[in-house]
Amino acid sequence: MLQFTHNHVISWGIAIITLSLVTLFLFEDRPSFLAGSLPEAVGTSTPLKENSLVTTLVTPILSPSSLVTNLLSPTMSPSVTIVSPTMSPSPAVIPRISTLITPTPSRTPIPSSILTPQPEAGPPPVSPTPTPAIGLAHVVINEIAWAGTANYSGDEWIELYNTGSVAINLDGWALFENETRIITLTGSIAAGAYYLIERTDDTTISNIPANIHGSFGGSGLKNLPDGENLMLRDTGGVIIDSVPCFGGWFAGTDSTGNPSYASMERISAILPGADSSNWATNTGLITTGMDAGNPPQPLRGTPKFKNSVTP
Repeated sequence: MLQFTHNHVISWGIAIITLSLVTLFLFEDRPSFLAGSLPEAVGTSTPLKENSLVTTLVTPILSPSSLVTNLLSPTMSPSVTIVSPTMSPSPAVIPRISTLITPTPSRTPIPSSILTPQPEAGPPPVSPTPTPAIGLAHVVINEIAWAGTANYSGDEWIELYNTGSVAINLDGWALFENETRIITLTGSIAAGAYYLIERTDDTTISNIPANIHGSFGGSGLKNLPDGENLMLRDTGGVIIDSVPCFGGWFAGTDSTGNPSYASMERISAILPGADSSNWATNTGLITTGMDAGNPPQPLRGTPKFKNSVTP
């Protein structure tokens, strides 16, 4: 059986004193067993029994209820958390959604019906071009001085105008009164140009040369109250333009008019010549040419020039 000698007691005592001093230094609390039990235990020379020595010296130190409580309770109470003053748990991070930023709406897919490829439109059906009442050439009867001039009533003249963009060859074309040819044309008419036809000779308009002149069938154009059905035909006899003044001229004046001997002018070269409302009497605001008088007098017309009634 284990026996404790005097040296054992001294060793144990020194260890206990050392532990107590360390505990006192660290925790500033003197254990109760240093009050008197240690000197008595150290000073005795009587061998101690194992049970008494352990009970007297070791129990106060090693007992879980005394050692742990004495060492930890003053400063390390289980209810106190060392990190709580400076290391408290951080609150959960809640994301902040700004009301200033409007979320971009997602793109709405376009219905498939919109994206369905459409068949390419083919060329429009070509309808057969109807045969017009007049020819396809853009040459019109543009001005008629059916009463002549103040110098001579027989000095009649007629003006043609090319509304097209190309020159037209007039060789073999002719002017007709109803079915009577009164003059055959020669030469050509440029795009946007005028073609002057004078009766008898080239002195009808003294200062403007004619493109062609002739007798106009001998008797010339009828005066009021009568009129003429003038037609322009090409070399094939196709009617290119017509001015059907059967019951009298649509406009213009003779010697009885005021002013006298004013020409009959076409308002629009595009509108039909058969439309009486498309004709008017020269206004006198625009005139060109001089008659064959001595001295020559201004004409009341616009030969080889834009009509005074045309916008």
